[in-house]
Amino acid sequence: MTKLYPERGYSTFSYDEEKRPDVFEFLRLHLEQERAAASGKEVYLLGVKGDQTRALQRDEQVRQVLVLNNTTNYVVVGDRSSVERIASELHQKSNMPVGILRYEGQDSPAVLYLDLCTAIRHGQKRNKAWHLYDSTVDSIDATVS
Repeated sequence: MTKLYPERGYSTFSYDEEKRPDVFEFLRLHLEQERAAASGKEVYLLGVKGDQTRALQRDEQVRQVLVLNNTTNYVVVGDRSSVERIASELHQKSNMPVGILRYEGQDSPAVLYLDLCTAIRHGQKRNKAWHLYDSTVDSIDATVS
């Protein structure tokens, strides 16, 4: 069993890879499908706390909506400015900070989710509408070193 410990302020949860691989794998599968079909566009994962599935109307850029551990995750395809616009709209409708993560296919699904939670937390701590995760600044390794 792998124990995942998000930043302070989030509840601790356990993820049993043998019993529940499907939850995070489902998220990764959708990200990979959108990445393959993106044709040169970038794929982002947006997250906001709570069930915010109706906060955004589906459009051509918002491809998937998935609620995981009380976080609503949106898979969005587009450029950075359009993603920032969507994140601002999501913040206005939910009144919650939005985390943004650019998906590049390099991390495991559970690590992606934790990075997204970190982005949400940084937005909350800085009282910003949204925060784009940057591994050189926001990761545990960057924080410790």
